[in-house]
Amino acid sequence: MTTSLSSDVPVGYFSWAEYDIMAPVQPKLKVPLQLLSFLIVTKPALPALGRLIHSNDEDVLTDACWALSYLSDGTNDKVQAVIEAGVCPRLVELLLYSSPSVLIPALRMVGNIVTGDDMQTQCIINHQALLCLLNPLTNNHNKSIKKEACWTISNITASNKEQIRAVIEANIIGPLVHLLQNAETTGMSIATAALVTSTATTAETALLIVALR
Repeated sequence: MTTSLSSDVPVGYFSWAEYDIMAPVQPKLKVPLQLLSFLIVTKPALPALGRLIHSNDEDVLTDACWALSYLSDGTNDKVQAVIEAGVCPRLVELLLYSSPSVLIPALRMVGNIVTGDDMQTQCIINHQALLCLLNPLTNNHNKSIKKEACWTISNITASNKEQIRAVIEANIIGPLVHLLQNAETTGMSIATAALVTSTATTAETALLIVALR
């Protein structure tokens, strides 16, 4: 049903379809039935959601991004299923979206993916996410958006040394330092800066010192 949405269906109906997909009856037994529910009910919905994130309707776009963020919140298997749905390029594009209603779930979705293994994190990096993350860090966005961006970056810097180096070379450290100088945002960004310095090798630390000059 959800994988063959007709072009004749009005856009307004898509939000209802997403709600139906995202609100199954919760099973009493956690592990086996939740996995079964994901494989049988939820995973087949991913291609439809992958099309919905290209919608021009902001409400549909917002709902689709939130739905994907919920689906990717969990094990690496769930993250991989979302990656295999081919949504990463569009999600990275949405990091440049001006409306907070779309930007916040897009950030959450990207943040969930980079909580996965190194290969899953690299998939996001390969789609130029680091450059796009400068948008929520440097533009005049509210505190919650900057917090989501810092959380995403902290997950990336918790990965391998090549990915830490990629964060430094993307010139993200400067904006993080700027946030550290703001008392209202110190709590959400200090963890990111700490992760970079504590997990970096000597070479990455040298790059960090250059970036801070």
